[in-house]
Amino acid sequence: MDKEVMSWAQQCPEDWDGRDQYDVFLWGGGRHGQIAQCGKGVNIPTLAKSFGRAQQIICGQNCTFVLLANGAVQACGEGSYGRLGMGNSDDLFSLTVLSTLQG
Repeated sequence: MDKEVMSWAQQCPEDWDGRDQYDVFLWGGGRHGQIAQCGKGVNIPTLAKSFGRAQQIICGQNCTFVLLANGAVQACGEGSYGRLGMGNSDDLFSLTVLSTLQG
């Protein structure tokens, strides 16, 4: 499935241009907050309304980053070792703007 999605994104970038608001569905383990308001463990795709304005979403094992059209970067998930760029090691259970990456 991942190969098919990546192939689609590369072959049809116009489908991914981000001019509209999208429905974003997330699932998986979320014990560190990486699936934001969806919960701490979701076994089926669940609508994540806070991700609807995303132009790009980068999902890692324990954290998620969102790029908005205005250039803002948001993050949620495991903060250990400063991985979220917030200047601390706190986990974030909702999308939070990274002030260090604005502009």
